[in-house]
Amino acid sequence: MDQAVKIGLKNPRPKTIPENRQPEAVLAADYRLSPVAQVVLDRNGCIRRCNLAAAILLKGETSQLIGIPFVAFVDKVDCRLFLDHVSQATSRPQRIVSRLVLSRTTRAVGPIELQTTSSVDPLTGLTFCRTAIVQASFEKPLTDGLRSRQYGYQGWFDLFADAAFLGIGDRIISANPSALKLLGARKADEIEGHEIMEIIHPESYRSFKKRTARLPEGKAEATGAEEKLVRLDGQEIVVDVVLKSVDFGGVFATLVVARDGSKEREMEENLVRARALSSQILANNSIATAVLSCETGRFTETNEIFCRLVGRPPESIIGQPLSAIQLTGEGDAGFLNLTSQTDSREYEVNLVRPDGSALNVLVTAKPTLAGDERSILLMIQDLTDLRRLRKDIVAISEEEQRRFSRDLHDSHCQDLTAIAFFAETIAAGLASHDKEAAKQIRMLVDMVQRSAENVHALAAGLDSQQIQEAGLTIALEKLVSRVGRRFGLTCTAAIDRNLEDRTAAQALHLYRIAQEAMSNAARHGRPHFIKLEFQLDVDTGTLRITDDGVGFTREKTPNGLGLRTMEYRASLIRGSLKIESKPGSGTVVTCSFPLPGER
Repeated sequence: MDQAVKIGLKNPRPKTIPENRQPEAVLAADYRLSPVAQVVLDRNGCIRRCNLAAAILLKGETSQLIGIPFVAFVDKVDCRLFLDHVSQATSRPQRIVSRLVLSRTTRAVGPIELQTTSSVDPLTGLTFCRTAIVQASFEKPLTDGLRSRQYGYQGWFDLFADAAFLGIGDRIISANPSALKLLGARKADEIEGHEIMEIIHPESYRSFKKRTARLPEGKAEATGAEEKLVRLDGQEIVVDVVLKSVDFGGVFATLVVARDGSKEREMEENLVRARALSSQILANNSIATAVLSCETGRFTETNEIFCRLVGRPPESIIGQPLSAIQLTGEGDAGFLNLTSQTDSREYEVNLVRPDGSALNVLVTAKPTLAGDERSILLMIQDLTDLRRLRKDIVAISEEEQRRFSRDLHDSHCQDLTAIAFFAETIAAGLASHDKEAAKQIRMLVDMVQRSAENVHALAAGLDSQQIQEAGLTIALEKLVSRVGRRFGLTCTAAIDRNLEDRTAAQALHLYRIAQEAMSNAARHGRPHFIKLEFQLDVDTGTLRITDDGVGFTREKTPNGLGLRTMEYRASLIRGSLKIESKPGSGTVVTCSFPLPGER
């Protein structure tokens, strides 16, 4: 028999035959002890009778094998070949011979031949097949080549990620798991044996037939093309298809490789939309913003505000390296070294514009992805107006504190003093006839006087006028004394007396930093003593506040308004603030600053 005819599918799957209508009447010949393995199959390929030799070959009892489809004992690669064999045997009166391989669960040690003759049961009118199973002797080398290549392709099918179909003639003889999933099939026999055109959408009939007709034997298409398929549930899908002609020992099969590109197209569309949205957000951002590629080190996007701030048009920035805009200062070289694990970094640098003017700017660099490209998002803010605003806020705050200090002194302190005076007068009048009442009133007088002293101290601490009048040294000494009395702590001061050169603004900021640091230590650190040190070097001054309190860990570093205010005040005098602390070892707050005339 021609091998192509044997492998090709000529009939659809047969209908199921009821088990109670078996052709037992025609099985008169007793072949039970025949040395040749023989089985009787119905037109569905199910075993209806078998002899002892067949039972031994199939590793089963004769009674247990009845009703089992013989295809269960056939190697997976040859299942379709067996079904074609049964189909041809039941449709033709002549003897049909096919060569195939049984599965490893049988005792077959090599390829076998199925020699089948069909008959019709005169009682039931049903067709049945007498099949002998004999050892095959392959004489033609092409047959072995066909079989080895078919096995090789079957293994490749199972591991191939894309959907793959193998067809001979106009029918599918094999499909891999990816193909079953693509077409929505649960089992291979839902696809295998069917015509290839059943899964091709009518809109793709002409193009697919034209491609298969001009496919050279043993060759593959240079490029694929898009085709439309139909799933088993009727859903239409668009796939990228590549065709290849596969030689099975002189029998050429068509390999169809299909890749579902819907997800990729959806991702591309989403990427386009995301880029459009990103560009829109970038354009509408009120902050000067640009995107810098980490791979090339060049600008890929920028908004109008960014161009206006750096003083350059978009065409002289996009596609250019970072050096296209002149940023000078510490940190500007580290933009491209940021990793995805870094949230963001801020750098205070100078921006030199093409006209020679320089701006002090704050650059925020944040790692991001522009599509699938690792990039840096740069946002630049001019600090000129921001610094002016901060200075105005500090000035307003100082003025409000002075006003509050005057109100406390002129109103609350005087009221508390008056209350204490009248209470003392009442106590003196009661002393002659009610000593106990007089004693209690005098206790009240002491409490009111202490409150008056606290209010007075609070007013003095808020009023910066004392710094201008008495000087920074005396103001700091009074601060240490007030904190010690108010919180019941041992507070000491070691202050360099050579503070005459401090400007009024610098003295005020240093005093406020010391005031905030000592207040934080007394309120939250639970210390026994606090020490304030003020030292002057040749060109540097150092203000240090040390306590022996409970301290804190790096994870719990305070980040409240007080700390930010201290840091900002230090920056206004071109200084830096440093906080060191360990649990159980206290805290050290250090402010270092340049002396006037030094940078």
